[in-house]
Amino acid sequence: MPSAGSPVRLPAAVAHGAQPRLEDWCLIAGDRLSGRVYDDPRFEDGEHITTSPVLLLSNHAAATCTTHYRLGRPA
Repeated sequence: MPSAGSPVRLPAAVAHGAQPRLEDWCLIAGDRLSGRVYDDPRFEDGEHITTSPVLLLSNHAAATCTTHYRLGRPA
């Protein structure tokens, strides 16, 4: 754990308040999302991904153990 006053480095998406967005997504295997990701520094915009298991899902957002996604248009 960092000591008081020492900076904590956050992933770029968290540091800037951005959340990756999934477009053309669908739920697969009962607990994962598959779709095109945008605004995630780990991937090229529009790259097709499959998430790790989804822990929370609503009409406009989804969360895995490591990432919160904004949900755009479903497939």
